[in-house]
This record gives sequence, structure tokens and C-alpha cells, in this order.
Amino acid sequence: MSAGSKRPRSRTPAGQKVFAQILGFFCCVCLPAFISALAPVSVIQLTRQNEQVVADLSTRLFYFIPYRHVVVEDVREVDDRFHAGELVRDHDRDGGREHRTESESFLVVHGRESTSEVPVSPMNIRGAVEKARSFLKQPDQTNLRITVVANWKFGVVIPLLLSPLTILYMAGISLAVWRLLYRGKRTLSAGAASIP
Repeated sequence: MSAGSKRPRSRTPAGQKVFAQILGFFCCVCLPAFISALAPVSVIQLTRQNEQVVADLSTRLFYFIPYRHVVVEDVREVDDRFHAGELVRDHDRDGGREHRTESESFLVVHGRESTSEVPVSPMNIRGAVEKARSFLKQPDQTNLRITVVANWKFGVVIPLLLSPLTILYMAGISLAVWRLLYRGKRTLSAGAASIP
């Protein structure tokens, strides 16, 4: 073989390519989406219409993709619900170790006919409830938007660290599709040019 000649490229079996794509999709898209769904970011939109307050509650994946949407008509009251973390004992060979589970809190919106709740970080629940109650008491305000996080560690920090994987994966898939379409267009135009 001469120094200037190229070696033939070995082809990767189709099964390995499919497996790599499935693994990449799971690790770069599904895993970050699952983590951001465990401790979601929610948007509470309170709007005053005809002397009544309507609450539009939206729970989001990756900060901006709504996957749960609830509308509560004629909001009468806003309060909270708190579930304190529990002390849990792990039973292993070395004896029992104890750890405390995460505390949870919820902003509860009571309407005339329905009630709905949104997960809010225990650190932010008081502020969210106070803003919503203040809006209900002031009839001159027409609109209030509150963005809340269920858990700062799992709802913001970890997805923020993992979201570049999702962006890179989606960019790679987009480039691969563009390249495939470009090659297909070149093949079609070369085939059309060879027809007399």
C-alpha cells in the first residue's frame, strides 16, 4: 500500500447504529426530561375577568414545555399544604443509617367547583401564597404571573447541568438529517443529469 492511498473505511453494522441512537436518546433526552419532571417548574397565571379570578396552572418540562395544564375557574382562596421530610432508616449489613427525605409543599388553589395544587419549594411557598392572596384582595390588579420550582436541586440545578446534552444531541440529529437530505438531493440531481 502506498503512503498516499487511503484505507477503505469499515462500515458500522446497522444494529450498532440503532443501539447507539437509542442509548444517546435515552441518556441525552429522556433522562434529563425525567429528572425535570420529578421536580418541575410551574407557572401560575392569575387573571381577573368579570369580577372573577381564573387560575391557569401549567407544569413544565425543561422549563418551557407544558405537560400538565389545569384551569381553575372563580378562584375563592389560595393556601398551602406542607409535607415534612421523614427520617428513614436504611437497613444494611453495617447497621442502620438514617437520612431525611425531602420536604414538599404545594400551593393549593380553591375555585368554586374545583381545587388544584402546584408543587412549590418549601423555601418559596410563603412568598408564592402571599403574592396570590394579595392579588385576590386587590380588585384593581388584572394579571399576576408566578413562576415556581418544586425543588431547586432537582428542578433547576441538575436539569441545567444536563440540558447541554439534550441540546447537543438534538443539534447532532438535526445535522445528520440535513446531511442525509443533502446527499439524497445530490444523488437525485446526479441521476437526473445522467438521463438523456
